[in-house]
Amino acid sequence: MAEKLTWDYVFCCDPIPQQTPEFNKLHQYYENLHLGRLTTTKCRKCEKVSWPPRTVCPMCMSDELSWVDLPEEGSIVVVSVQEGGAFPGFVAPLVFAMLQFGDVKFMAKLIDVEIAQLASGKKVRFKPEKQYDGRILPAFTLVG
Repeated sequence: MAEKLTWDYVFCCDPIPQQTPEFNKLHQYYENLHLGRLTTTKCRKCEKVSWPPRTVCPMCMSDELSWVDLPEEGSIVVVSVQEGGAFPGFVAPLVFAMLQFGDVKFMAKLIDVEIAQLASGKKVRFKPEKQYDGRILPAFTLVG
């Protein structure tokens, strides 16, 4: 009779970042997500606001960074729909958009949206998405 093989969850194949101080220098970002705050880093020397959050400023190489809140609402620049090939634990279709929050642009996941309602210029707001194990990822939904 074959022996049953068991193992712990394999984190090397995990698409969700580890979010604790032991594993991630940007753990404050994830703590802020848990508090409902969308934040990034701003250099204290040259005042560059970076996305994604950084540990070193890409402009002046300073490590003197502070956390700043992004605006509560942003807008869609362009939308992309991924209908297949989702990572395990993610349900297709996945809807992504290039978003603009103030001077910061980034790609992010949209949730709780009807694809037909999406268009450039539509307003979005931050809606953190909790994962099955308590970790959190940034996600966004339409305003209104």
